[in-house]
Amino acid sequence: MNSTNKRVHRVMVVLTDATRKGMTTSSCSGEDNPHETEMKILDSRSLLLRIQNTKANAHRTELGADGESPRYYRHMEFDSIGYEYEPQVRGELSELIEQTFRQQTHGCLLRMTPLRTHNLNLLTRLLVAEVDKAMLVLHCRLRAINVDYYDVRKFDMVNMLSEASPNKRHLHFKHCGRCLQSTRELFQWLVTEYNVLRTRGSGDDFIDLQYIFRDGQQKLHKLHLTIFQIFGCDERMDISGFFNGLPMGRNNHASLLTDCIKESFDFKKPMRTVILFELPLTVGKEAPKWMRKILRLADTAYTSIATSYKNVGDCSITPFRVSSKGNLSASGSFSLSPSSSRSLGSISNSLRRRAAKMSTDDYNSLVYWYGRIDSKFKELQLSMEDHFKSLYNQKSLQIFSNLKCMSNDVSQEDDYDDESGGDATEHLPNQSHIITASRYQELLKQFRHLENEAAKSCFASTLMVYMSTKNYELNEAMKALKQREIEKLRQTLIKYIKNDPTICA
Repeated sequence: MNSTNKRVHRVMVVLTDATRKGMTTSSCSGEDNPHETEMKILDSRSLLLRIQNTKANAHRTELGADGESPRYYRHMEFDSIGYEYEPQVRGELSELIEQTFRQQTHGCLLRMTPLRTHNLNLLTRLLVAEVDKAMLVLHCRLRAINVDYYDVRKFDMVNMLSEASPNKRHLHFKHCGRCLQSTRELFQWLVTEYNVLRTRGSGDDFIDLQYIFRDGQQKLHKLHLTIFQIFGCDERMDISGFFNGLPMGRNNHASLLTDCIKESFDFKKPMRTVILFELPLTVGKEAPKWMRKILRLADTAYTSIATSYKNVGDCSITPFRVSSKGNLSASGSFSLSPSSSRSLGSISNSLRRRAAKMSTDDYNSLVYWYGRIDSKFKELQLSMEDHFKSLYNQKSLQIFSNLKCMSNDVSQEDDYDDESGGDATEHLPNQSHIITASRYQELLKQFRHLENEAAKSCFASTLMVYMSTKNYELNEAMKALKQREIEKLRQTLIKYIKNDPTICA
């Protein structure tokens, strides 16, 4: 896609309806579309939204149920409209990543949704598959990904500024940071840790990703890609006020969130930004209400951005040519050389295909697998601690018994009967130790069985990486536990020998 003369702020309306997967926009018309009465999609950029005619409805009530009220529609235009799996929608998201890395500028995605849900399919495709593709085309190599996740609480900016200095703003974030080495690790973070963080969150999401990579000339580059997930946008006065005030440069109904996102809307120094309005086509009474509110908000955003560009003139980012073996066409688009196609395997080819094809059920299955592994791992780890504590306690009892035998070899009758049979106790394992050892062996067997199941599943390539990580953590925990128990035993022996004069003699 040639984006040289296009605005760097793009407004999309994306329909999410899993039951209609495989259909195109043109096929979603007529009586087959349950939302056709409220909205008519004309093409990939425009639609008609039905306007509620209150006067006509009142007149219809007077006439009776048979009175047919006229329908009025409002024409709306955006940069892209369609289902999330359609080419024009995927193309906009691909271009965001392609142009961000190609021009080495920062990028931003604002995902607006009326529901408190997160779209893992969107995030993995955007942050993993598209980034891998950009690295391949540019002949770059990813070195690290720094991920910072913030739970942005809904907060009144006026109240916040009246409390103290602007530095206190950080108190209203819930932060979690990670340093990852590859898109594979980022994929695992998204489907595991981020999934847990999102369920605990109470505000909007702010994910800041810093990609560190080397180009074909071994020059190191850093760029940021920020993701905002704004929930309940159909009822948010701060969001509607923000877009309404864009042409005048005002931040109406300012909040902490709008103060964060306004940096992406500096039209004199524009940042490549995609505003994605997610339209869930759920069946129910609330669906038409959601549609009207979200589409009106999207229309406000689109017209306000267009007006802002007219006010400041042409602010398009001027692309630069990347010096690499990848070919660049006259239009500025990329074409792959045969050598770059052969190097596809080094950019997690299987992971990219999987991320692009995964459905919601696939992600739910992955979450289920990770839950099973984590649960069994935690159970095994606790059992391992009990086992080694009991094992070294048993060893210490045997050592102490041997030391007492050594100290009493001259007069074995002195106080030896108090040791419950002397040497006989050395070879009789404690009953609790037998139980803990048996429990540990059984859980270890179950964990290995779970590992074999994961290896045979359709998610084997992902799960086996996770299992190898858990095995490494288990081995490290075992080493640390043994060292701790040995040190504890050593200190106990030193203390025991010092306090026993017969041994010292």
